[in-house]
Amino acid sequence: MVSDYIGKSWFGYSFTINTEYTIAKFDGLEWEIFEIHGTVDSRKIYDILKDKDSVLWFGRELNGSTTFDGENWVNYDFEDGYPETSNRAITQDADGNMWIGSFLKGLYKHNVGTNIVEPVNNKAFSDFTVFPNPASDFISIKSTKDYITLKKAQIYTTEGKLVLEQEFRYDLNMDIKSLSTGIYILKVSNSFYNYSEKIIKK
Repeated sequence: MVSDYIGKSWFGYSFTINTEYTIAKFDGLEWEIFEIHGTVDSRKIYDILKDKDSVLWFGRELNGSTTFDGENWVNYDFEDGYPETSNRAITQDADGNMWIGSFLKGLYKHNVGTNIVEPVNNKAFSDFTVFPNPASDFISIKSTKDYITLKKAQIYTTEGKLVLEQEFRYDLNMDIKSLSTGIYILKVSNSFYNYSEKIIKK
């Protein structure tokens, strides 16, 4: 439960029937119910946070978070870099970044300015290996789980600009010779999974 900037209390349901992401607001007299539809079915809200701009963040079951700024609802899902698991805890640092504690997939950082979501030292939870890193010519991306079929690899600048993209089926050797020296974000995805890792071009 959290109170918003005008003193209304917000609650997340732990289980509901025939609805998605049900959230309740109480103004001291009346209840109002919201059904927030994401890209995947879910019926639990694990955490609620009011950030420094008074935007409410809701940590959902399965993958993703939902925000509400007083007027607009926004969903962040696995397509945005969230892990395919529940978001159990949300907090914000002094720079405005959101930190997401996930179930079995470790810690994730959501840079609100660039909307880049990336894992933080989650090697023990990763279903992929990326090597070498740093690299100058090629990086190899391999699945550590037989059931994961890769579909797309994308490389972004730290400002969120897409600079390379390649589709593939299983493992991949990705040519990065055209990139300038620096730090990038690699995103690997298929229809159900999204994995991000910081890479260094030397």
